[in-house]
Amino acid sequence: MKHSREDIIEGGIQLFRVHGYQGTGIQQILQSLDIPKGSFYNYFKSKEEFVIEAVSLYGKNGLQKNKEILRNRSVSPLNRILKQLEQVQKVYIAESFEKSCLLDILAIEISGINKKVARIVNKVFEERKVIYAKCIKEGQEQGEIRVDEKAQDLAEFLLTGYSGAQLKAKTEKSIRPMKVFVKQYVNYIER
Repeated sequence: MKHSREDIIEGGIQLFRVHGYQGTGIQQILQSLDIPKGSFYNYFKSKEEFVIEAVSLYGKNGLQKNKEILRNRSVSPLNRILKQLEQVQKVYIAESFEKSCLLDILAIEISGINKKVARIVNKVFEERKVIYAKCIKEGQEQGEIRVDEKAQDLAEFLLTGYSGAQLKAKTEKSIRPMKVFVKQYVNYIER
């Protein structure tokens, strides 16, 4: 069966989300997609290059989904944020808490030892922060979100706090930690 470059990356993303970077080898990727080693190396020189491409694609796809929700002006800014966070909860439930956010996994597992991967993971986090900050700024301008804190800081607080809640949710196999974080975040930012 012939697989495109993007098919191989998508397959790898799913394996990384379950087994992590260290727990996912090239051989495992090849077997899961039923492709020969040459097909992989035709597209990627190394596992490091592959994971960088995986983060780029994962980030691009995630950012597009975020934009669809966070730029929907028919919904108030705070409700857009809540809707986006609820979408994440639905994904965790649908995947039975077996998979994690690729960015969180890589940030924990290899960012400290691989500067190239750390840079791309941070770049994707920063892109997400920008889209959330724009929505938060809009909420501030509409009087819905407190104005005594910078929108960028509230966005960073949201992303870092929610990442921690996602990790805890995975260990508990429950969305409770995410719901607790969302409730406290809303209490903090709501005007």
